[in-house]
Amino acid sequence: MPSYDFICKECNHRFTVTMPVSEYEKGSTQCPQCQSDKIKRAITQFSVITSKKS
Repeated sequence: MPSYDFICKECNHRFTVTMPVSEYEKGSTQCPQCQSDKIKRAITQFSVITSKKS
């Protein structure tokens, strides 16, 4: 299940939510601190770990 990082436009709280893609597409995420639905996705870094077969 993917994790999404958000920033609340009301209180500036940064938070992470783990949810299925279908829930993310509904757009029903709220800030856990102030309960506002005025949020935006945050840009985050990620890394990929691969196995190297000999």
